This record gives sequence, structure tokens and C-alpha cells, in this order.
Amino acid sequence: MNSCNALLDRLDAALAGDLPADLAEHLAGCASCQAAVERARGMSEGESVLRAVRAPAALVRRLKALPRLAPACEQALDALAAALDGEVAESDRGLLMEHMRACPACRAAWEAFATLREVGSVTRAGRRLRAALALPPRQRIELRRQQARFFDLRLATAA
Repeated sequence: MNSCNALLDRLDAALAGDLPADLAEHLAGCASCQAAVERARGMSEGESVLRAVRAPAALVRRLKALPRLAPACEQALDALAAALDGEVAESDRGLLMEHMRACPACRAAWEAFATLREVGSVTRAGRRLRAALALPPRQRIELRRQQARFFDLRLATAA
């Protein structure tokens, strides 16, 4: 693992100024790591500001006035995923089906989830998307950077 990756793995320590000597020395001489630490510092400052933000009282009142699901519907919706996977207990399945017969809203949710599951099972992502998702995130980012540089070079030579 190179020093940049090691520093990124210890970003919290870098923000606290508690890095080992070798990483502190690397940080002092590496502009990209300095930028990463500054971005992280800005994000943590933004996070503390966001924690202090409170919703306006009118919004809180409107949210509290929204209709709520009945407890039986909440339980049924929680059981839907397990039922679609075939992992619901026999006793719970009976209760779920009984509720579905009596509740049109939950029956509609069941049908929507079942349709999504069916469509998802026959839909296949394209070859390029599957290949891109197979790469770890850092490699995907680096690949995009390289592609952008290549595209910029092509534009420069075309001009």
C-alpha cells in the first residue's frame, strides 16, 4: 500500500493531527493528500453546522399531521421482503396473507414488489456496467480520470 492510500485510511488521525511520523512527513510533501485532508476538514465542519440546523416549526407540524400506517400494515410491509424471498415462517405467512386479503393498500404494495422482483430477475445490466461495477471504487475513479485525460487529449489534438 502506498503512502497516499495509507494516509486516506487514517484520515481521522490526519484531521486530529495524530499521524505517525512517516505519514506526517508524507502529508507535508504531498499536495493531493493535503487537498484530501482539507476536503475532509471542510466536510467535518459542514457536518457540525448541519447538526445545528433545525426543521422549521411549520414543517414539523405538517410532518406530524401526515397519515400513519396502521401497526398491522407496518408489520405486513416488514414481512413482505422475507415473504418474497420465501423466508417467512409458516405461521407468519398465514397472518400476512390474511392481512393482504383484507387490506387493498398492502395488496397493491405486494403486487408492486413482486413485479419489481420479477423484472429485476430477468433484467441484466449491460456488459460495460457489469465490468465497471466489478472494479473497486478507487480503481473506478482512477479509470474515469484516465478516460477524461484521454478525452481531453483527443479534443486538444482535434483543435
